[in-house]
Formats: sequence, structure tokens, C-alpha cells
Amino acid sequence: MTAIEIREARRDDLDELVALHYRCFSEEDNKSMRYGPAFVRRTYEFFLEDSISYAYVALIDKRIVGATVGRHTLYVGALNRFRLWAGLWGVLANPHLLMRKQDLASIGQAIKPRLARALGNSSKEDPVHTATLASVCVDPEQRGHRIADKLLEAAAENCRRAGVPRLRAVVLAGNDPSKRAFARAGYEEDPSWPRHESHAFFLEL
Repeated sequence: MTAIEIREARRDDLDELVALHYRCFSEEDNKSMRYGPAFVRRTYEFFLEDSISYAYVALIDKRIVGATVGRHTLYVGALNRFRLWAGLWGVLANPHLLMRKQDLASIGQAIKPRLARALGNSSKEDPVHTATLASVCVDPEQRGHRIADKLLEAAAENCRRAGVPRLRAVVLAGNDPSKRAFARAGYEEDPSWPRHESHAFFLEL
């Protein structure tokens, strides 16, 4: 049986985390990648540096083959401000994106709600204190070892220790392996989630 180690992520993992991200995702399902590796790296740095965030990695033979990151709150406050300014930085660093009307429209749609939350009331109502599982990824060559299950367990235990009663994750509609992993971990789908292109799942801790 393959030995899998789960531990907290460290700053010296950043290069491997970015490389793993690019092995696991495409621009189609992770639009932030169009801004380049520096933007992806800064996103992981946020989760490593933020005082109420968590980040875990899975290793096989001392090589990172999976990761999960999240935060002990919903996407509000500091993370919204980071995503807003990082998004603007990504556009300025890649002005060619503005050459395509569809990119300009999608950037505008993405920034508008973030701007409202970041500059307005960032303590959006959350009647049940809910943590966010922002991402979980497993190297395509290592799938089938239930690595995602172990990462989801580590994230849930972290949130329990922090006293958070609920954890939320959002999955793209066509990502059936992730849906199955969340189901095995005890997550339940939120039927009131308004977006047709994705599904939200909750875990009561």
C-alpha cells in the first residue's frame, strides 16, 4: 500500500504547490491561471500567511501529490480584498487580456461583487459561522489512493479545532470525482445554491 503523509503546508512548498496546481487545473476550470504562475503563487502565499487560513499537503516519497487550502470564514474581508487587488494586478500585468471582449466582460462581472464586498460591509451575514474549503487538488498520476479523502479529513479537523461548526466547498458541476469525495467525507449538497455551473456542499462539524 502506498504510504501517504499529510502535513501542514510551508512556505518552502510554494514551488511544488504551483507546479501541482498547473498539473491539476486548466484555465477552463480555474480562470485565475490566465494571470500566470506569479498570481497562482501569490494566492497560495495568502493562505500560508493569513492568520485564519489553513493549508495542507499530501506527500508520497517526500513529493507533494495533493493539497488543500481554506479559511475559517466565508469569502469575506481580507480574502475579498486580496482577490480584488490581485485580480486588478493580473489584468495590469497582462493587458493583452483586454483585447478580447469576452475577457473584459468576465473580468467586470468578477470584480463588481468583490468590489462591493471589499469596500462595503465585508462582514456579510453568516448566521451559522461557516469555514471555506477553497481548493483541494490531487496529482492526476496519483489519483485512486483516496488522497483527497485524507486532505478533506485534515481540513475538517483543522476547522473543528478552530471551533467552526460548518465547512463549505464549491465544486464545478462536471467534477464528479470531487463530488464523490465530498460525499464520502460526509458533505451534503446545498439545494439552494443559485449557480448552475457549480454545486455547494456543506459539512456539519
